[in-house]
Parts: sequence; structure tokens; C-alpha cells
Amino acid sequence: MDKMTKNRKKIRREITAVGIIFLSFGLILVAVGMRPTFKIVKNTETLLYVTDYPLSENYVYFDTTLKPGDMASGTIKTSNPVNFYIFDSDQYNNWQTIYSYSPNAPSIFTRTHSNNIAFSVQISYEDTYYLVVHNYYSYSGCVIRSMYVERTYFTRIEHFDYSLSIAGLLTVLTGLIIAAIGLSTRVKVENKV
Repeated sequence: MDKMTKNRKKIRREITAVGIIFLSFGLILVAVGMRPTFKIVKNTETLLYVTDYPLSENYVYFDTTLKPGDMASGTIKTSNPVNFYIFDSDQYNNWQTIYSYSPNAPSIFTRTHSNNIAFSVQISYEDTYYLVVHNYYSYSGCVIRSMYVERTYFTRIEHFDYSLSIAGLLTVLTGLIIAAIGLSTRVKVENKV
């Protein structure tokens, strides 16, 4: 074999090797692109919106079920100062019985003697929670001017990055073409007599 033939074979092997490298890299990209990743999405849901609600009773409550990781937040404006509590179910029962509606009862959140309240509470366990507006000072004609409560929670969503898979497929295709060119290159062999 002469030197020219050896060079051609060497070039052919190198072209094929480059094609195989592209092919391998493309397959890796396809595999990575097919693996799911997870995104955390923040969601907000209105639990309560009340306006001009008369406190004809000593107190009014609104109940809702909340889960660990939930954030309950909102604002309350009243015509007269009130006490506001967020109780879990046991605390609410104890407030009514053991503590006899005392402002010192244990709660998740307490604000006393205020008519402009903002709150934000992180929930650590699932339960029914009671949002209590208590007319402790017995103001006649006390009205909840506005009460807005929302729940913020996070969900985990499966996500696929198809752009990597598409790039991988294009790289695989390029690798196949290059390898095919390398393998199909004809080497001309001259017979010397």
C-alpha cells in the first residue's frame, strides 16, 4: 500500500470516529432531555371576601381546611376595635369552653383591640382552622367593613425540556451522516506491476 492509500484510510477512520463522537453526544442529550425535572409553582386562592358584615352576635367565625406549607394571609377592617384569632379545631373548642372567650386563649394568631388588622400565618399541620372576629368590647353596631383572606400554596409540576432532546436528535443525525461518509469513502488502490 502506498502512502496516499494509507492517508486516505487514516482520514476515513478519523471521519468515522468524529461521526461516532457526534452520535454518542447526541444520544446523551436525548437521554438527558427525556428525564423529567420538577418546577415549584406558587398558587393563590381567595378563601373569603366579606364587606359590610354586621357583628350582631358576640363573635363570628369562618372555617376552612388548610394543609402543611399553606400560607393564610389577609386584612380585616372593622368599624370598632375587635379581637381577631386564628384557631385550630382544638384551640377553638378550648376557647369556647375552658377559656370562656378570653382574649388570652392560645391561638395560631391573635390580634386584640384593633380595627385594622393584617396577618400572615404559615400552616404546619392539616386541620380545620377558625378565623374568629370577636366583638369582645360589645360595641353596638360593630361592622366588618372588609375582610379578605387568601391561601397561598405550592405545587410540584413535572417538566420535560424537549429542547435538549431535539438538539440531541439533530446531533445524532449529524453523527450518522458523518459516520456514513467516513465508512463509504472509497479508497483507491493502485496496483503496481
